[in-house]
Amino acid sequence: MTLDRLTELLDAYGAASARWPAAERADALALIEKSPEAQALVAEATALDDALSGIPAVPVSPALRARILLDAERLLRPAPQPVVHAPGWRNWIAQIWPGPVWQPATAFALSIALGGVMGLWGVDAAVATVDDDLIALIGDDGLSAIDLDAFDPAEEG
Repeated sequence: MTLDRLTELLDAYGAASARWPAAERADALALIEKSPEAQALVAEATALDDALSGIPAVPVSPALRARILLDAERLLRPAPQPVVHAPGWRNWIAQIWPGPVWQPATAFALSIALGGVMGLWGVDAAVATVDDDLIALIGDDGLSAIDLDAFDPAEEG
C-alpha cells in the first residue's frame, strides 16, 4: 500500500475503513498505523466526511424525479428506424440499400466508366505492340509486299 493508493481510497470511499475494499483494507490500516503522513490524510478525509454529513439532504420534487426518469428512459431507448414508403422499384432499392441511393449508383457509374477507359487503353496498347525489330529488318516499304495471312508460325519451328 502506498500513500497515493491510500489517497485514492480516501477520495473514493471516505475516511470510514468499513467502506474501503476488503482486499486493501488491512494494508491501508497497517500503513495508517506506521505513517504520520497517512494519519494526516485520514484526518483530512475525516474532516471532509464530517462537513459533508452536516449538510441537510435536499428533497427531490416529484416533478423533477419524473423528468429525470423520463429522460433516462428516452436516452436508453433505441432510436426508431426510419420507415421508407417509396412506391415500386424505389421501395425495393430502399430495402437493399437503406442509405442514399446516389452512393451505389455513383460507384456503379464510375466502375463502368473506368472499365471503358481501361478497355480503350488496352486496345491501343495491343495495336501498338508491333515488333520493332521486324519493322527494322523489313523496312517500312516492305510491309506492304508481305502476305501476313499466308504466314504460319507452326511451320517455322
